Amino acid sequence: MEDHSSAVQQADEHISRDRVLQLTNVPSLSAILTEKRLRWVGHALRRDIADRSHNNVTAELEKPLSKWTKLIKDDCTVMGIDFIEISTVCQDRKGSEEVLLPFCPSAGKSGTD
Repeated sequence: MEDHSSAVQQADEHISRDRVLQLTNVPSLSAILTEKRLRWVGHALRRDIADRSHNNVTAELEKPLSKWTKLIKDDCTVMGIDFIEISTVCQDRKGSEEVLLPFCPSAGKSGTD
């Protein structure tokens, strides 16, 4: 059976998950997911209007009750992007990357589009 002093020592040694991520310079899972979602939206919206991915993303974003649309809206709020203007922002790849860059865990790494 564990004595009281070792339990106190373990409590003193506890480091929060956020602190571990910060110390190891690893982005949080939510930051990675936000980046990936917004990159995907940007990629799909830059595709030709006849492209299936463009049409699917556009159709999904038009569904106000969609969980995915709510996530994108929340991501836009965090990024300071007006959800209504997301398609305009995403049309210019360089411009959209400049908007996303400060929030992207993989900033500076080459991505594929």
